Amino acid sequence: TIDYLQRVVETEEGIGFIGHSRNLVVRRVCIGKNSFMKGRFVIGGVVGEIYTGTNVISECVNGGKIQATEEHAGGIVGAVSQVGTLQMKNCANWGTISSPKNSGGLLSWYSSASTSSHTTENCYSIASGAIYFLGGGGKTSTSVNNYYVTGGTAISGGIRTATKLTDEQMRTWAFAYALNGQSMDGVWQYNEGGYPTPFGADDLVKPSSWETVGQGVIDGLVKNDLPEGDGTTSAPLQISSAEQMGVLAARVNAGETSLCADLLMDINPASGIRGA
Repeated sequence: TIDYLQRVVETEEGIGFIGHSRNLVVRRVCIGKNSFMKGRFVIGGVVGEIYTGTNVISECVNGGKIQATEEHAGGIVGAVSQVGTLQMKNCANWGTISSPKNSGGLLSWYSSASTSSHTTENCYSIASGAIYFLGGGGKTSTSVNNYYVTGGTAISGGIRTATKLTDEQMRTWAFAYALNGQSMDGVWQYNEGGYPTPFGADDLVKPSSWETVGQGVIDGLVKNDLPEGDGTTSAPLQISSAEQMGVLAARVNAGETSLCADLLMDINPASGIRGA
């Protein structure tokens, strides 16, 4: 973690932990919450501006405040210009992003001059600012398994898909599991009461209970079929897996104490995700 990193030059462009990049590989950089980057335009937490070449940014987090007085402020990257390519994977922004034009939780802008492809995968942003996930740009990009917090404005520009979650959902074990691509094996780690961090050296910790898994199924973060039925005596929930039993537990413990269910088969609670 690099904290108290500050550069405030209101007439300058291309400000970040790294100002400008060509053919750059950055991994496991965390900009702390007491950091502050401010300039005229193209301001980023990790990289200000990507010029040319293939640039890979992975397992990076920004917690600082990023501000552009004119345009292009991004939590991880300010902008991709010219013919640069960006591959961003397993990154997060927790900081505040502000700019009169083109701000983004992770990236503010893909230049229309860029002819290269861009990919963002397994990332999320809880930024407060104009755009909560990624900003605009003239280049169509690929977005895979990315998330932004409820309250953010709609995704704009080249990024076409990302999933909106509540702040509470982003602080769950199931969210870390989803960021790892529905796998216990991955860099994202669960931090009880906090947001997932991409610095894990080991497998994701097992969920504390099947209720935790079940709530993840309800929230759409754990990919498993919800039990059929509405839980009434005439249409009881049809339980055929430990995950679906977890759904029942989550709903009952949330106050639906009169639910009815049919157990369709023997279930081993040590199997599946909790037995992984």
